[in-house]
Amino acid sequence: MVSSLVIRQATMWLELLQSGKSIVPDLSGFSKPKKFSFERFMDVSKSFFYDAISSHTKILKELQTLRLENELLRENCKHLVRKNQRLVYEVSHDSLTGLYSRRYFDFYSEQACQKATLMGSSLSLLVIDIDHFKDFNDTYNHQAGDQLLRSFGLCLRSAVQSPGSLIARYGGEEFVAVLPDHDQLAALTIAQRVHKVVKALGITVSIGIACHAQDGNTALSLFRCADLRMYNAKRNGRVRIEVCNCL
Repeated sequence: MVSSLVIRQATMWLELLQSGKSIVPDLSGFSKPKKFSFERFMDVSKSFFYDAISSHTKILKELQTLRLENELLRENCKHLVRKNQRLVYEVSHDSLTGLYSRRYFDFYSEQACQKATLMGSSLSLLVIDIDHFKDFNDTYNHQAGDQLLRSFGLCLRSAVQSPGSLIARYGGEEFVAVLPDHDQLAALTIAQRVHKVVKALGITVSIGIACHAQDGNTALSLFRCADLRMYNAKRNGRVRIEVCNCL
C-alpha cells in the first residue's frame, strides 16, 4: 500500500513536468573546480610534510628541555635531602666524639621514661665522668684531651651495645647512657664493663646509676639522681660506681 507521502511527492513532480519548469538545479553560481595536477599534489604534500617535521622537531626540543629541567630538579632534591640529613646529624650528634648530643639525649630520655611508665618496663640511666680529666688536659694539652674523649667514646660504644640503648656526651668529660629494659642489676653490670674497658686508655671513671620508678619517673628527676650519685662517687675517692637510691 503506497503511503500518502509518496503520493504527494509524485504529484509534485507531475505538476512540475506539466508546467514546463526545469527541475535541474541552477549551478551558475558555482565556479568550476580547478584542475588538480600532479605538481599541485606534490606541493601540497611537501608543505604538509615540512609542517609535520617542524612540529615534530619543536615537540622534541620541548621534551628535551623538560627532561633537562627534570634532571636538574632531581639533583636539587637529592642535594636538599643530603643537606637536611647532614643538618639532622649535626643537631643530634656531638661533633667531637660522634656520640649523640645533649639535645638528643634530652629528647630520647624523656621518650624512654614515658614508654617505661606506660609499659611498666625497666629503665636505667648511667652518668659517667672521666676522673682527673682537667689534670690530663693541663699535662698533655687540649688536643690530647680531645683525642682522649674520642677514644673514650669508642670505649663506651664497645661496652654499651644493648638494643635501644643510647650513649651521649652530656658536656665536657661527662657522658650518659640510657638503658631501656635494664633494671638496677643489669645497669650495674654495664657500669662494671665500662670500668674495665677504659683501663686500656690509662684512665678511670666515676659512675652514678639511677633506675626508673624507684629513683624518678621523669627524665629530669632520673638524671639529677644519677648525676648526684656520680658526684658522690667523686667525693668518695673516684673509680667508683654509686647506685642511686635518692629522691
